[in-house]
Amino acid sequence: MDIRLHPHARIRMVERGATENEARETIETRERFPAEFAGTDFWKDFVFQVEWNGQYYINKANRSICEEDDGWTVISLIVRYF
Repeated sequence: MDIRLHPHARIRMVERGATENEARETIETRERFPAEFAGTDFWKDFVFQVEWNGQYYINKANRSICEEDDGWTVISLIVRYF
């Protein structure tokens, strides 16, 4: 499966603590849902058990918002820590 990251997604990925491997795994292994405005939304929880921005979190959820063309283009990433 061809998965590309839009430049905006790469910037957000670094700012929000996601990795490219997590984005790819989210798309390859999870169900897809219609995104709120357009595109397709993929969501996956990961065991984290690391400190992020001064607080320890056990899990994090990665959300990849994608457009489908001849594969998937990740246009944005959202990360939630819990």
